[in-house]
Amino acid sequence: MVGEVLRYKVKWTFFRLGTVTIRQLSANSSDPTQFLLEMSVQSNPSLPFIDVNFLHQTHLTTASQCLVRETIISGEDPSERTLYWYDAASQQIFMVDSAGGKLTRRDSLLIKAPCYDALGLLMRSRGLSGSGISLTMPTLNDYEIKPTEITFPNEVEEIEVAALDRPIRARRVEGTAKWVGRSFAGMSGPFRAWVSDDEAAVPLKANVEIFLGSIILELESFERPGWSRDSKFAQIPEEQRKEELER
Repeated sequence: MVGEVLRYKVKWTFFRLGTVTIRQLSANSSDPTQFLLEMSVQSNPSLPFIDVNFLHQTHLTTASQCLVRETIISGEDPSERTLYWYDAASQQIFMVDSAGGKLTRRDSLLIKAPCYDALGLLMRSRGLSGSGISLTMPTLNDYEIKPTEITFPNEVEEIEVAALDRPIRARRVEGTAKWVGRSFAGMSGPFRAWVSDDEAAVPLKANVEIFLGSIILELESFERPGWSRDSKFAQIPEEQRKEELER
């Protein structure tokens, strides 16, 4: 949904590593089926051992969350960026690195079917949560396409997150990233996430592996029209929650 803003605190053991913000923006005012998903990552300035300033933008459509166009900016210099785009006619993904307005690397990949970038994978997983199926999804990361294995159990759990003042019903998502996301602090291997058990499927929490070890992302605040702490879709009615806890 255009206008959605989700903010997560990132924790490693007792330390707050930083903040992740995901925004949905309009990509084309004349075509409501297109939208821009933007993820920014800022490390905690009080931690001397980690320094991350990262921006990831990807163009998606409501019909398909496969890669259309992706831009990654990491580091202090915003002119240093990586651009990926998919050309359906040639069935190729084109990739370029640039800095200071000059090309530093160019490459391409021939692919048999469309693939996902990290944010497209997130949006696709939201739509499939609770479906009870398992998929292997081709994922583009650092000039390579590697598999991401994901299972969407048809189960509901009750979890707590900082953004909400009482427990919420959630669907679990489990997977394994068979790639190393160097742009994502070395993310790789097994991960687990929870999304709200409603039509919004808001990502609530995730456990992932990075170069430091296991970290937790937890929803800290949000802006989403029609979805609030008192949403009948998002929250468990107090009487129902008591009944379930007494079983």
